[in-house]
Amino acid sequence: MKPDNFTGIAVNNLEQMRTAAVKLHSLGAAAVVLTGGHLAEPTDLLSVKTQRGVQTQVFTAAKLHTTATHGTGCAFATSIACNLALGRELPEAVREAKEYVSKAMAAAYPVGQGKGPLHHLFRR
Repeated sequence: MKPDNFTGIAVNNLEQMRTAAVKLHSLGAAAVVLTGGHLAEPTDLLSVKTQRGVQTQVFTAAKLHTTATHGTGCAFATSIACNLALGRELPEAVREAKEYVSKAMAAAYPVGQGKGPLHHLFRR
């Protein structure tokens, strides 16, 4: 995978995600979520800079074999924001967002050819 625009670091495994998170913290970010849906085991890393140092939490999910990936990043970020607005703590917001996007991808209808949209209105 090519390096990401912000850090110049390729993110192909969890250790590279941790390295990229440290770089983002050095640029001023207090909290970052790095997504790894492209990895063999979809893995997201939440990294939060605190007075006690950097604390991380890893979120994994089963790999879905689907073409319904269009809009997953926007849906993930929006879900985190909505969960935070509902008063959830950041780790819970990230966990729920990952679960939502995974379920919306699994429930998607195949549309056309290529990358299709996830099913935002699936029933839980």
